[in-house]
Amino acid sequence: MQTPKLISFVNAHYGPIRGLSFVINGENNTLSEWLESQPFHLISTIWTQTLLSTRAMVLPLELEAEMETPPQRVDSLADGESHILEAITAGKLTGDPFFFRSFIL
Repeated sequence: MQTPKLISFVNAHYGPIRGLSFVINGENNTLSEWLESQPFHLISTIWTQTLLSTRAMVLPLELEAEMETPPQRVDSLADGESHILEAITAGKLTGDPFFFRSFIL
């Protein structure tokens, strides 16, 4: 079994964007390729909805305990992408008055 990885979408100014993280528990053999090519379909959707430029990154798993919005645990990258799209399109981000606090996970 592979070690779980915390994936988060990170903005250069604000840091990790709250609500845009997931922990991949299962198969993550293609994670390196996914991060190298960056999931631009998600990044462009995040930009469209929030006007924030982001990059997908692996963060230390220990940060999960500090997050105000605990990341969903998923078994595949496809499940993680679905979770991120759902969070974006449901309007959960921009309706949160505390969403734009710097470096609050």
